Amino acid sequence: MLHTFHIDDSNSKGKALLEYLRTLEFVKEDPNDWGKETSKELESSILRGLNDEKNDEIIPHETVMSELRNEFPHLRL
Repeated sequence: MLHTFHIDDSNSKGKALLEYLRTLEFVKEDPNDWGKETSKELESSILRGLNDEKNDEIIPHETVMSELRNEFPHLRL
């Protein structure tokens, strides 16, 4: 069974925990972990969007574009 945790490494306890976990042979770090290179704000925004999608709280691209074309007919959208 795999588990995913979000650990805030902006404080010393979070950093210490991550360093300890890395020493355990059965803990594998995902090389595709996009969260390492993103800001907390961007990560939060992405996760919020994924949650919105999961809860069907999104507006389809086609709907947004149609509304923009109607509101701004002089633009080439």
